[in-house]
Amino acid sequence: MSARLLLLLLKNLFDHVSIEVLLSDQISHQFHPHTGVLQGSVLSPILYSHYINSLPTLLRTVEAQVLPSHSSKFNNLFINSLLYADDVALLGTWDTIPLEK
Repeated sequence: MSARLLLLLLKNLFDHVSIEVLLSDQISHQFHPHTGVLQGSVLSPILYSHYINSLPTLLRTVEAQVLPSHSSKFNNLFINSLLYADDVALLGTWDTIPLEK
């Protein structure tokens, strides 16, 4: 299977999804999600992992540019996020993060 065909297959799989929510014995109207992965799909963990794996590198790059003298280090690596399965923890302190109003 070519990469283009695989990409087209994945696109069609996600483009034609509709969701209903069951809450207190009431079913919502159908809606079409625009982000996320399919709940219960065997592909979802792989796709999510591929998507999220660039986050720590991006955060460390930005942190090194913005906060070079305030960075916490562990074995000479910046630590500002922890990822496990589909959980993400972002680490930081308010006094070292320049926030815009």
